[in-house]
Amino acid sequence: MAIVAFNWNPTRRQLRGFGLLWLPLTLGGVGAVLAVKAIVTMPLLLAMGAGALLAVLGGLVAPRLLRPVFVGLALVTYPIGFVVSHVVVAILFFVFLTSLAVPMRLWGRDKLGLRFDRDARSYWVPRRGRAAVERYFWQY
Repeated sequence: MAIVAFNWNPTRRQLRGFGLLWLPLTLGGVGAVLAVKAIVTMPLLLAMGAGALLAVLGGLVAPRLLRPVFVGLALVTYPIGFVVSHVVVAILFFVFLTSLAVPMRLWGRDKLGLRFDRDARSYWVPRRGRAAVERYFWQY
C-alpha cells in the first residue's frame, strides 16, 4: 500500500472543476506573460482562444475528454510535489526541532524519563487514586 495514492481515475466533478478553473487560469497566465514580453502574434492568440474554448466546453459538456490532460499534468507535477514536501518536512525537522532539542539535551532535560538509571529497582511510576469512568470518554 502506497503512502500517497495517485489518482488515475478522477471523478467527473474533479475534471469539471479542472476544466472550468485551472485550464483557463493557466492559459490566461501564459497569455499575460507573453503579452508583457510583447510576443503576441495572431496564431498564438488563436491557439490560446481555442484552448480556452476547449477547456470551458470540455469542463461543461464532456469533462471525460480532459482526463488525459489531468492525469498527464498530475504525472508531471507529482515528483515535484513529492520532493518539495519532503524537503519542507526535513527543513522543519532540522531547523525547528533540532534547535529545540540540542539545548534541552545540553541542559539535561529528560521530561519523558527515558534516561537509563542503573540504580533503579523498577521503572514503574506509581499513580494516585483511580480516574473516574467518564474520564475515558474525554477526548482531551
